[in-house]
Amino acid sequence: MTGGVIMVVDDNLASLKLLIDLLGAEGYQVRPADSGQLALASVAVKPPELILLDIRMPDMDGFEVLRRLKANAASRSIPVLFLSAAIEGEQRVEGFKLGAVDFISKPFQREELLARVGTHLELFRLRTQLERRAADLQSDNERLLRTELAERKHTEEVLARGNAELQRFAEISAHHLQEPAARIARYAERLSTQLAGRVEDAEALFSLNFIGDEARRQKNQLRDIQRYLAAGQPRGEVENIDVRVAVEKILNSLAGRIGEAGAEVALGDLPSARIDAPRLTDLFEVALDNAVLYGRSSRPPRIAVAGERVGERVHYSVSDNGPGIDEIYRNQVFRVFERLTTGGRGTGIGLSILRRVVESTGGHAAIEETPGGGCRLLFDLPAGDSP
Repeated sequence: MTGGVIMVVDDNLASLKLLIDLLGAEGYQVRPADSGQLALASVAVKPPELILLDIRMPDMDGFEVLRRLKANAASRSIPVLFLSAAIEGEQRVEGFKLGAVDFISKPFQREELLARVGTHLELFRLRTQLERRAADLQSDNERLLRTELAERKHTEEVLARGNAELQRFAEISAHHLQEPAARIARYAERLSTQLAGRVEDAEALFSLNFIGDEARRQKNQLRDIQRYLAAGQPRGEVENIDVRVAVEKILNSLAGRIGEAGAEVALGDLPSARIDAPRLTDLFEVALDNAVLYGRSSRPPRIAVAGERVGERVHYSVSDNGPGIDEIYRNQVFRVFERLTTGGRGTGIGLSILRRVVESTGGHAAIEETPGGGCRLLFDLPAGDSP
């Protein structure tokens, strides 16, 4: 990807010129600054799309420049990549906490530098485009409310239609944005393979792997955002489904993960449910995936799946022998992007998908403690054929 405005901040004039020449040759418009003060003044006049920022500078180091950029609403969203000849582990942690999106080690590897700059520019533009579209849609809705408030019924119809279009737009956006994230991950992996054995800089290879991991995480988040947005309505025919057969298929798809964890899954009675197959799959996939991911402790995971028909509903449970969840957090984990741990493969959306599916059928989802100290996930669905 070429084109774009990039600010380069470095008190080393030789390094500054190298970056100007390298990026300029690729079609980027480069705005140089040899100090933090000059950089902040230039950003205040006209923000760039991306900033390459040296950490070690006199008077004001890169960390302080980043703090001031993040404190200003006009520059808060600009992606900042740190430059440094030697990056300590503590510096890396501090940089990410302050809001840096990446680190680039000196001396630069041309392919690595261009790959990272291109990746973060594309992500910044995608995010900016989505925010602009969302703001436009919000503005349109507010204008409709102001101009048609007297016609209440008509206004409600317009808002309902607008909300449906907004949800559809978000679903389509989440779907189509998965492919750019997948391409970024594949490109980073290919570049890492190409540089293996030719580049001895462990930090550079680490950073390439970081780009790939973050792109895969973004793809998974977009997938789960799409599933969450679609969770409130059927995505196929509502029918009587053999839940045991459906769960066995899901277990087959998760066999690698289950085997890696050394987990054992026991299936009890699983009465049929009346629901569409795609959402039933999402629901049990989330429940089982969470049990494997977060049910681990000092013992191999033991997972039990069971159900019981109560009137016109079936009450299902997925239990594990893991560390459990404190009672004060058991409702919190059902909220979108709420996570009790950092890192890991989870997206922070899975249980929100489950709850939205269940509540759309008139049911309820909850978590309780098992006798052995683990977790039991409870939810109910409309019953299928009468026993």
